[in-house]
Amino acid sequence: MADIQTSEKTKRIAYRIINGLEVKYDPDEHIPMLVEVFAGGHDIAAFTSQAEIARSTFFRWVDEHPEFTRAYEVAREASRIWWESQPIESGGLVEMDGVKFNTKLWQIIMKNRFELTDQRKLHLPKLKNAKNFNEQIKILSDYAADGSLTSSEANQLSGLILAAVKVEESTVLKAKLDKLEAYIETQK
Repeated sequence: MADIQTSEKTKRIAYRIINGLEVKYDPDEHIPMLVEVFAGGHDIAAFTSQAEIARSTFFRWVDEHPEFTRAYEVAREASRIWWESQPIESGGLVEMDGVKFNTKLWQIIMKNRFELTDQRKLHLPKLKNAKNFNEQIKILSDYAADGSLTSSEANQLSGLILAAVKVEESTVLKAKLDKLEAYIETQK
């Protein structure tokens, strides 16, 4: 087996994991780092690697620190501008690491990186804390109002919630009907 060299960064990360330690959020360090990483066309994976944190920590910071959330929104736009400028600056071809790609590949990258497809992965952390269907609908409405959801997505998700309500109501009614039938049987 080949001798593997362990970098200092790898050792730091391993030490923190083994000892249950986490990188503490520092807005003075992490916000500029976030914007700088994204402005170079990179994404969450590049930031989490540089910050030496897990992806789940990144999204926890987004949920818990409004200034980090705002920085993430600005950074995503900076990354998008970097990606959008690539075909213009390279004569219709995207150039990365000295290799030129055709614009079709660039379109695929753009659609996937910036959720420009018909379907996208949604991050709706408040939804899992809802205690009932009415709260879920209210939370979807709030997400739609702040632009986190398109109206079409909000309508689709609301439809799913309403369908779940009907299923639950049907289940409750079926249980009551079964109970009533059992009672009638005992009265015969």
